[in-house]
This record gives sequence, C-alpha cells and structure tokens, in this order.
Amino acid sequence: MSVETEEFVYGEFYRLFKKEPDKKEQYMETLAYFDTYNLVKNTTCPTLMNAVIIDEAHPYRTIMPMFEQIPA
Repeated sequence: MSVETEEFVYGEFYRLFKKEPDKKEQYMETLAYFDTYNLVKNTTCPTLMNAVIIDEAHPYRTIMPMFEQIPA
C-alpha cells in the first residue's frame, strides 16, 4: 500500500497517519475515491504499463496489484 511507504511523495500520508491515527480510516475512505486500484476495473481498452523495482515514486509493490486487476 502506498500510504504505508515512508519515502518520497507518500511520506506525507505516512506522517499524517502517524500524527492523527484516529482519523486514518476517514482519510483512507476519502483517498479510495482517487485510488487507481479502485478505478482500474473501469479500464476497457488495451493498456501498456511499466513497473520498475527501483522506482521510488511508484513502488513496484503498489503497481502490480493494480496491474493484476486490469480487465482489458
């Protein structure tokens, strides 16, 4: 999960959840509206993706679950 990543762009979420753990569920509910993992099921065309193990902005472990959900 990206928000559990301390580095790079996701570090902001990580620190926010550490600071306000009682609001984490509410934040996650809001983020779900924008999470590609939840939107990928609407993909209806062939899709080309690239995942690199050393990519810090989009860690491989967060990309592959989304890739596996592409229906097209």
